Amino acid sequence: DVMLLHSQSEHHPSSQISYLAAEPEATIRAHDDQIFETAGNKKKEYSKNPWEALREFRNRVDSWLFGYLGYDLKNHIEQLHSSNDDPVGAPDMYF
Repeated sequence: DVMLLHSQSEHHPSSQISYLAAEPEATIRAHDDQIFETAGNKKKEYSKNPWEALREFRNRVDSWLFGYLGYDLKNHIEQLHSSNDDPVGAPDMYF
């Protein structure tokens, strides 16, 4: 796996740097409440609140985290709903 975090706002002072990470020890990603984890060649899929899954993942992984939190994770904190199309299908979070 390789992850590039690149800002699309070229004129903002905080958007002058891109970040790249590769070869993770473990990953976690969420699509709504479907959680996908990998560690080495082990894979696990389950349903859970993504915030709880991330907290548990962080407690198990003895390393730093690199990734992102998507806007729609707000729906797991408050009773909100997003009706916008998702043509890309990017995960709601990926570390």
